Amino acid sequence: MGMLGKQPIMKKAYRPLTYVLTTEEADKKIFFNLLTHEMIAIDLGELESPEIRRYFIENWYLVPKEHDDQQLVDECRAVLTLMDSRPKNIHAFHIFTTLDCNARCFYCFEKRMAGSNMTMETASQVIEYIEEQAKGDSVYIEWFGGEPLFNYPVIDYIADGMRARGIQFKSYMVSNGLLFDSTLIGIANNRWNLEGVQITLDGTGEVYNRVKAYVTDITDPFERVLQNIKGLLKADIKVSIRLNMGLYNYREIQDLVDFLCEEFKEERNIKIYTSPLIEITNYTNDEKVFMYGLLNEMNGKLKTLFGKKDKKFFSEQIANNFCMASGRETVTILPDGKVGICEGLTDVLLGDIYTKELDVKVREDFGRRFYREDKCRPCPLYPDCYIVNGCPNKDAKEGCDSVDVQLQIKRIKEKMRLRSRSGSSWDGVGSARQLGKAGEEGETEI
Repeated sequence: MGMLGKQPIMKKAYRPLTYVLTTEEADKKIFFNLLTHEMIAIDLGELESPEIRRYFIENWYLVPKEHDDQQLVDECRAVLTLMDSRPKNIHAFHIFTTLDCNARCFYCFEKRMAGSNMTMETASQVIEYIEEQAKGDSVYIEWFGGEPLFNYPVIDYIADGMRARGIQFKSYMVSNGLLFDSTLIGIANNRWNLEGVQITLDGTGEVYNRVKAYVTDITDPFERVLQNIKGLLKADIKVSIRLNMGLYNYREIQDLVDFLCEEFKEERNIKIYTSPLIEITNYTNDEKVFMYGLLNEMNGKLKTLFGKKDKKFFSEQIANNFCMASGRETVTILPDGKVGICEGLTDVLLGDIYTKELDVKVREDFGRRFYREDKCRPCPLYPDCYIVNGCPNKDAKEGCDSVDVQLQIKRIKEKMRLRSRSGSSWDGVGSARQLGKAGEEGETEI
């Protein structure tokens, strides 16, 4: 609203802005404007009052019939981009310790490369690169692979080197978790400043072991990973368990959800969620409805048990970036020292740690917003949907599938009703005067 200002009232025919969602709760009608991220609730009997209509026009809930809603969003985003165009230090580094892995998941997007470990010489250059790019900022490291623990001595070396240079850092890891024995967990705590680990499970024991197809002599990898998760939690390292689901394993994932809910019911340092495999883009509409519905149901159950109370129901402004590839504070570093743009695209490069100069144009071209005239223009989620042009998975991202869009809208409306029950008071017409940011909880009337 600071950028938009109040919309002038004219003698024209008005219609609702495309990006306003509505729902009802008790005797109130709730309006959420996804452009301004303001939410208000009005007594049903007050909706036709001149004061409410004036408020709706001035605050962009209603616009002239011929108004170009999409252009308004794009102009707001352009201003946000200009406001955020100042140079920034790189302070987040996703480091591939190796491209090799001990698992053979059929859905893996990476090309596994045996012997592709980062050397200590390269690791030494990585430390210098981090110090130079961060320029004194605190640093966030994500250890990635392959399986990053396949080359954990490099993690030791880089962590010790940063500490010796006085670089403040925290780290996170994406791992299958199989190699996390008690010794490595202790090292992770004391030397790596490891705050959390993401571990993927694909089903209960038999299904998990078959999908992972580990190259190992461990008799029951599923049980080993389960014990390692417990070891990490005991060491006060957070664990995020991602449950990959497709038509091939949805029954087993349902069983796994029940098992994990019982196994970790007393644990609050864990996050568990289901996620569809990329193959869902090839499903029929009926299959998508079934899968998304099941994902929603299971995530709801998991969030009830393991979810932490959100400080905010919604973000406070429209999205202006999509992922690490469109940000300017994050890079990936490959085992050979090349600097990339995305964990999932090791062939899209910005430069290397030796020359230190990054190709800004590559990031700009890659991060340009992707838009479909037929789908994006009428989509009510357009203000908060930011998909980069260079992403090969842009067709699979949330917001681009008609089935998923409807489910997202349903979830937003559920949150709107929940927000209306969160302790706010109502006073008819006055509720339109009393503004509350959609992100704030329980403090301001909306």
